[in-house]
Amino acid sequence: MLLPLTTPTPGQPNFYRAPPEAPILRNVSLVGGSQIHWEVSGGTGYRYRLETKNSLSDPEWRPVGDWVAGTGELLRFQASVSGEANPQRFYRVVAE
Repeated sequence: MLLPLTTPTPGQPNFYRAPPEAPILRNVSLVGGSQIHWEVSGGTGYRYRLETKNSLSDPEWRPVGDWVAGTGELLRFQASVSGEANPQRFYRVVAE
C-alpha cells in the first residue's frame, strides 16, 4: 500500500510503501505423513516466503521455496518432512 507523505521530498517520491501486516496462520495440516501444508493470510502487493531452521539458535533462516505474491486471498505453502534426520524443525513466513 502506498501512503502519501505530508512533507514534500525533493528528488524523492512523495509516497512511501507501508510495511506489510504480519501474516496470520489460518490452517496447518499433515498430508500423507510426509508433507506439512500451511494456509496463511497475505496482503495484496506484498510477497511472502516460508523459511525454516533446525534450531532457534541457528544463525540464519533458510528459504523453503520461492517468494509468493500476496493477492488478499489465502497463501498456501508446503514442506516435505519425510526422511528428515532432524526430528525437530521451526518454520516462519516472512513478508516484504
